Amino acid sequence: GIGPAAHSFNGQSRQWNVANNIKYTHALRNDALPFEIEQLTSQQRYNEHVMTGLRTLRGIEKEAIQALGEDYVQNLVTSISPLVNNGKVFINQFGNYALKPEFYFFADGIASDLFMETESST
Repeated sequence: GIGPAAHSFNGQSRQWNVANNIKYTHALRNDALPFEIEQLTSQQRYNEHVMTGLRTLRGIEKEAIQALGEDYVQNLVTSISPLVNNGKVFINQFGNYALKPEFYFFADGIASDLFMETESST
């Protein structure tokens, strides 16, 4: 992310810039990047893929979930099936689960319903 308090997720870690405008610009003037980084567990990566995927047209990328292991695939399929059945989520042109536009406003709440709550054994 670019700018104060911007967040990024690269599939493995979460990174965020310092939120203070003055500290941010001062660091840049001194050729420093003012950020913190956090390495994520498999469960956290799954939850990030779900949350960020529902916020994009690309959707929740099935390949990213498959790379985490079968437990994560099963959790996603089980938890998202009711949303597919009630028309809130569909399989898009990329073959991923995507939120229908009329439900974008509810993306964060829907994502939290799909989160894996306990660490997987994989």
